[in-house]
Amino acid sequence: MDRIDIRIDVLAVSAVDLIRPMPAERSADVARRVGRARDIQRSGFEAAGLGGVGTNARCSTAMIEKLRRARTCRPEIAP
Repeated sequence: MDRIDIRIDVLAVSAVDLIRPMPAERSADVARRVGRARDIQRSGFEAAGLGGVGTNARCSTAMIEKLRRARTCRPEIAP
C-alpha cells in the first residue's frame, strides 16, 4: 500500500482561544443549508444525465472533473 505524508504549518492557538466559547450555528440552520446544497447538486447531476446520482461519492473521478469544468460558482449554497 502506498503512503503519502502531508505536512502543514499552522499558527499556534492561544489558551484564550481554546477556552473562549465560540458562536455556534443552530443544527436546524446547518440542516437547511446542507439540504439546499444537496438539492442543487442533485439537479446538476440530473442535468448531466445522471439522474440516479446524488453525491460525488457515486461518480468516477473523470465524471467529477467533467462536471466541475461544466459548473460555475453556486453562491446560493453559501450560509
